[in-house]
Amino acid sequence: MKTRRRSRFAVIGFLAVASLTLAACGSSSSSTTASGSSGSSASGATSAGLASANSVVASATAVPTFSPPGPTFDVKAIRGKTICHVPITAQNPIEVDLAQQEQKIAKQVGVNYIFIPNQGTPTEWASGISQCIQRHAGVIELSGINPALIGPSLDAAKSAGIPIVITHFFGPSDKVDPRVTATTPIDWNKSGLWEADYAVAHANGKPVHALLISADDFTPSKSIKATFIAELSKLCPGCTTTVVNVPVNDWGTKLQNATSSALLANPNVTTVVPVFDAMTVEAVPGMVAAHKVVPMLTFNGTPAILKTLQAGKITMDVSESFGWDGYVNDDQLFRVLAKAQLAKGANYPFRIVDSANVSDFGNPPDPLKGFGNAYIQGFDKLWQVG
Repeated sequence: MKTRRRSRFAVIGFLAVASLTLAACGSSSSSTTASGSSGSSASGATSAGLASANSVVASATAVPTFSPPGPTFDVKAIRGKTICHVPITAQNPIEVDLAQQEQKIAKQVGVNYIFIPNQGTPTEWASGISQCIQRHAGVIELSGINPALIGPSLDAAKSAGIPIVITHFFGPSDKVDPRVTATTPIDWNKSGLWEADYAVAHANGKPVHALLISADDFTPSKSIKATFIAELSKLCPGCTTTVVNVPVNDWGTKLQNATSSALLANPNVTTVVPVFDAMTVEAVPGMVAAHKVVPMLTFNGTPAILKTLQAGKITMDVSESFGWDGYVNDDQLFRVLAKAQLAKGANYPFRIVDSANVSDFGNPPDPLKGFGNAYIQGFDKLWQVG
């Protein structure tokens, strides 16, 4: 139990660091509460809206189908070359799990892999890039790091002739620093879309009155929030969303009370939606304190939080695949090393996880399970392995 709790709060610490890196990408709010649409209505989803939601959920609960992110290339051409990886922080267990997956894949194709651990400060990121340059890396991976915070280090890498790849940070339409050679975009907004679809499908024609818990200082949270509200309004014009904003650094001290207070102030709430699943650590006891039992929907697929889903404390998690994500990251890194055509678009897979399919992830949940194995064969074929 202690280990599981530490891993949950390690993710909260990771997001606190992430909120710093994303601050330069947009404005943030220091307010702890805010309102979206609110009110009460007896009107549920339209028949077309319910049909659409059911269709999306049925598709999204299945194992995603592998689609090649780019043209095939011969990975044998990059044997002996080196990837040097500077993560946003090594304090996040998922970041470490993902790096281990990338290292395992790289070793299988004869590529060297260096991981530079740090505790999540721009000074340490700059130092890590300097180490990568000194070790004559063929490519530098920066995972989750905002390049705007380390401009001089980007210049140093460019002067050394070493390309930079940013993984798991930018959205598909974000503007990217020209000193960055490539990115692996993540479609953050899909989580908000699927959460709204699931809420409508789960309500089965009854009105949805959602309490959405956001963290507006972490930039993707704002776009996820906007996507959820827009999708719910489209499917169900009579449904409503009440928004509570709790900055990342306040999750451990204010999120539980903010959740219970909002539920007591809005007794018609039918669904609670913490934008990231690390928030459920405090949102679940907040719901208990308000003597409220309603579905809780969230995003990330952190194994510790999937365990709480198995225990029935939350209802649904839009899960990422940390196994598949490792292949997506390495594919782009390999393409840069090989000077092959880059992968395009957002290629990180998501899957809706609820009580019907959470067993696919193992018990306890394993970060490498739940998404099948077809993607492994898919990437091997793409890279001409064998």
